[in-house]
Amino acid sequence: MVEIHFGTDGWRGQIAEDFTFENVRAVSQATANYLHQAGTASKGVVIAYDTRFLSQTFSNAVAEVLAGNGIRSAVASSAGPTPALSHSIVHRGVGAGIMITASHNPGRYNGFKVKEGYGGSSPPAVTSAIEAAVPGIARAANVDLESCRESISKLESPDEDSRSTEHEGRRIERIEGGFRILNHSKYSE
Repeated sequence: MVEIHFGTDGWRGQIAEDFTFENVRAVSQATANYLHQAGTASKGVVIAYDTRFLSQTFSNAVAEVLAGNGIRSAVASSAGPTPALSHSIVHRGVGAGIMITASHNPGRYNGFKVKEGYGGSSPPAVTSAIEAAVPGIARAANVDLESCRESISKLESPDEDSRSTEHEGRRIERIEGGFRILNHSKYSE
């Protein structure tokens, strides 16, 4: 596992090099731990993603980890920009938001942004606490990959008429809105 470092507004890495499912799950677990310590886990989390390669699947991996920690998640039903996530956080009154995006970075990158309950970026004290917890989580992890694959499949294939899906008995909502959004994720270099 590579070292995870949060920079301006989040952690970014090259897809399949440092931005891997293993690392995303470790950062998600560190974030879940922080939310429990901060007392905001009970309010739930909104998870959104952009159109980069595997962003939706990475967001589902985040939802799995949060569900495993008893944190209710609302996952976007389609790709959108970070400001839409910020609006949803405030509108729903949740404790935090997570955005899977690398913003302005080239298309070979993806990233993990943590947003506060007011919709803005988490301050350095929060991201430093999350970052510091990751190495211990990664070393202790014993992930059953087959179980994870089954869970991801369930999350990616919700009933067409349903706004939610179940993961290990926990409800994960799908965000649906009347927004019309144009999003460019810089696939070209």
